[in-house]
Amino acid sequence: SLEKLWLGGNHLGSSIVPIVNACSNSTSLKHLGIQNTDISELVADDVAKLIRANCAMESLSISDNNLKSSGVSIIAQALTCVSSLKNLNACNTNITAAAADDLISVIDNNP
Repeated sequence: SLEKLWLGGNHLGSSIVPIVNACSNSTSLKHLGIQNTDISELVADDVAKLIRANCAMESLSISDNNLKSSGVSIIAQALTCVSSLKNLNACNTNITAAAADDLISVIDNNP
């Protein structure tokens, strides 16, 4: 079963949604790299669904995307079900202090 999915740098934009949705049937995904794929906050719900299906996730990279605060907050909320997160890369996602607080909650949930 799939444990790692790295799509970084492919500039897929919303075309990433069918791939993410196909992986939502998996429960063994531990590493997801969707950095620099030109996704926006419109894709955040699909990414969140994938995260909730894979609560044993260890690493997530969403950096260099235009997720904005709303998208990062949606993803951060989904990450609250994950207790094994070791690496989170959210660089250059255009967030505000409120979304940063949501990420802090994720960090607090993963001591």
